[in-house]
Amino acid sequence: MDDLRHQHMYENKSQEYQVPESLMRDVEQRISTLQERKSAKKSRQDILQEVQHEHWETRAMALYSLRKLRADEIPVELILRALQDEHVMVRAIAVQMLGCLGKRLPVDALRLALQDHDWEVRERGVFVLSDGNIEENVARPFLAIAQQDAHPAVSEAARETLALLDARHATQQINERDIQLNRAANRFSFQAYGRKIDQSWELFCRQFLVLRKYGLAALVTLLTGYIVVLGITLGPLRGNVYYSSLALGVVTTLSAAIATGFTTDLRQDQGREIMLSTPTSLRMVMFCRFLIVIVSHLLLSGVLSAAIAPLYGQGLWSIVQIWLGPMFLVSSLSFAVAMLLGSWFSLVLTFLFEIIQTLHVGPEGQIAVQHSQLWQTNPVILLVAVICFALVILYMPSCVRNK
Repeated sequence: MDDLRHQHMYENKSQEYQVPESLMRDVEQRISTLQERKSAKKSRQDILQEVQHEHWETRAMALYSLRKLRADEIPVELILRALQDEHVMVRAIAVQMLGCLGKRLPVDALRLALQDHDWEVRERGVFVLSDGNIEENVARPFLAIAQQDAHPAVSEAARETLALLDARHATQQINERDIQLNRAANRFSFQAYGRKIDQSWELFCRQFLVLRKYGLAALVTLLTGYIVVLGITLGPLRGNVYYSSLALGVVTTLSAAIATGFTTDLRQDQGREIMLSTPTSLRMVMFCRFLIVIVSHLLLSGVLSAAIAPLYGQGLWSIVQIWLGPMFLVSSLSFAVAMLLGSWFSLVLTFLFEIIQTLHVGPEGQIAVQHSQLWQTNPVILLVAVICFALVILYMPSCVRNK
């Protein structure tokens, strides 16, 4: 019985609130017209004409279509006229279009919008103030007035916009402070990096004064060896480029190894206690000394190789490759032995190592002077030299503490 009673009640209600067919046709026609106008592509001239249409829906939609234009193409006069429209929605959309004007936004028009008698228009004016197109010092007085608005939607929107401006201002201050701190940190980093370069260069130059005794002995040894090389080159064996290159390789390798062993052995360093008691990096000191030895031998032997090569019609690399790789390897080994056992052990082991690589005893007991193909510049020798040097640099502090 209850179900029948409810069904009868619903039927009576549906008959009571039935929409007239004429009104339905009018509503459907308006919706269809608005959909067609919304989807149709309109030119600027069409939009300007529809802004003055008799139906408020058409005027509102035409105003809303202005957002598709660039800010400099939107006619300000048209929006100002729309702010005086009789319909509240047209005025509200006109206020919204004020925000699309960017820097061209007229402040006086926005002031009038905030004084409109309809709260929807005033609320849109508050939203425009939050877009960031108006200077903050100009927007805040308007928002302070809107915060006292009688309608809660307008006052709440004004309070939220003020909070947004405060947060944006705080974020901007934080960003500016971060930028200043980053600039100061970068300047400090560059200055610190520059000071480190200056200190490293000064340390490098001071090593020449510290090593002048060893450097003079090494230079005399090297020049004596060069005289022997020139004697071989210009003497009875001058027709054989191999012997000249081999002699240059032996002299360069032994001289570099001896110089490395004596200049990197802290037992022979008279300023060891002073050096260890200062904040100077021991690794940097040893690296500078090793670099001085290698670069000096590289330059001097390179010049002599450049002088020998034309005498035999050879290229420079054909002579340099005989001594470049072995010099790096034997110097790195000498560096390691000098740090572990001392410079004299380094000297003895270097001589033995070079003799083994240079002198070969034949089946019948004859002695041949030659270097194998492996004992020339190749990636393996260079890699082993780099690994040996890196291990010495890493092990150096503990090695010094144990001495």
